[in-house]
Amino acid sequence: QVRLGRHLFHDRMLSLDGSVSCASCHLQSRGFSDPNTFSIGVAGGQGDRNAMALINLAFDPLLFWDGRVSSLKEQALLPVVHPLEMAETWPDVEAKLQASDRYPQMFFEAFGSSEIDSNRVAEALAAFETTLLSFQSPYDAFFYEGQPSLDSSALRGFELFFGEAECVHCHAGPLLTDQTFKNNGLDGVVTDPGLGGVTGDPLDLGKFKVPT
Repeated sequence: QVRLGRHLFHDRMLSLDGSVSCASCHLQSRGFSDPNTFSIGVAGGQGDRNAMALINLAFDPLLFWDGRVSSLKEQALLPVVHPLEMAETWPDVEAKLQASDRYPQMFFEAFGSSEIDSNRVAEALAAFETTLLSFQSPYDAFFYEGQPSLDSSALRGFELFFGEAECVHCHAGPLLTDQTFKNNGLDGVVTDPGLGGVTGDPLDLGKFKVPT
């Protein structure tokens, strides 16, 4: 399932015009995130948010910037049908994958039958995403094992992070996130409701998931 999920993650067939895959926005070189302020979807259209990092999401209780789903499997279903992202329909994706030369066999190897549906696609994508872990980083070696793995610049950043910059109040613990939702106060006018759009609570307006 992980192998199948990795292939699906990089396959542009999941999008309407064959131009976008999950990997198009979740760049491995950027921690499976997007350096752009707003991610680009099909036909070069601009989305309404940035594609967040997928590192260590297997441990998060709520997903997306606004926390609207509670499992990686649920999360995997939504970008495919989002009009600003992949803009496809699941019946069309299922038909394209079923008609391909390789996917029926890959689904058979992963699930015991060659039947392809959205549930299995999402399950395979979720299985792959659970492998995106960061526990052998230079930071981990320095902080947990006492190894001299950080250079002088990184050490200065470490001192700021845990000191005067006070980043650690939100980016704490082994995942470097407290898994809450915060409004950092930078928007004088809330243009994206964030968590408030999910909960309907005015106190949640402009709150977003604290990333790793």
